[in-house]
Amino acid sequence: MNETEFLKTVARHELTIHKWDGLYRHVRFADPGNSAYGFDLVTWPGHLCFTGDCGTYVFARVPDTFTFFRSGVPYGEDKTLGVNLDYWAQKLLSEDRSGGTKVYSAGRAATVLQERLDDMEEFTPEKKANVMAYLSAFMESEHELRQAIEDIGDTFFDVEFSDFGDEDLTEWTVRYRFCAYAIVWGIHQLDARAN
Repeated sequence: MNETEFLKTVARHELTIHKWDGLYRHVRFADPGNSAYGFDLVTWPGHLCFTGDCGTYVFARVPDTFTFFRSGVPYGEDKTLGVNLDYWAQKLLSEDRSGGTKVYSAGRAATVLQERLDDMEEFTPEKKANVMAYLSAFMESEHELRQAIEDIGDTFFDVEFSDFGDEDLTEWTVRYRFCAYAIVWGIHQLDARAN
């Protein structure tokens, strides 16, 4: 899910404040005509919990966590929500059990492999294509792909992917992206209502 898709998903969401007592807050965002993609933001000193159809994530940072999530690019200033997926993931206390924050991506793996092959100037384009075709058979499983890369010398005697174990073959999950967009968008809705 990208930001544009997120904004379409929440276009009809309405805000309901269940609790607002200093840093103790509980607000709900949902489309009154549809139960899909509703979510809640719950805060207490130093914490923010996002929960809803796209999972549950708990963050810890500063006493008023809304100020922490406002610290990116202000909503609308550059026409984006200004999320910082990597930095915010470092502030997670708990992540959704069904999706977490990152997942293996065969597409990402293919890109990394192609970049590594492109850097191997000593090989012909045909040899690079043969290596890529061979490794493509293992692309659906990170474990199998990494094992095939480790064993590639048995098939292609002069090919070696040094330090491939350090390569990140993951991408952010749809659930975590939705969570990040929802937090910033939700805080913006609250700020707009207060002004």
